[in-house]
Amino acid sequence: RLLNDIPAFIGFLSFFFWMYMSNIQWMKYITIKISKCSFELYLLHMAILDVVFYYIHGSIISEMVAGLVSIVVAYVFAWGYSKLLLKCGLK
Repeated sequence: RLLNDIPAFIGFLSFFFWMYMSNIQWMKYITIKISKCSFELYLLHMAILDVVFYYIHGSIISEMVAGLVSIVVAYVFAWGYSKLLLKCGLK
């Protein structure tokens, strides 16, 4: 499991570096928005992914849709967690 984390991190970092360095404005906007709560997103994404797949397992909804729902839900929770940390003075 640990051996996958380093290549995944390098790939993720390279992708977002490429997005930020591109001259496409909406890509820069998305990169900056995601980077504001990236640590919180890192902390929460697997738990939310597991919960969503647990409830959608065996449903008509495809895994692709479940993955997209997980991404949106994880970002919303990470954003809320980031705001909570700011409010408590921990960030």
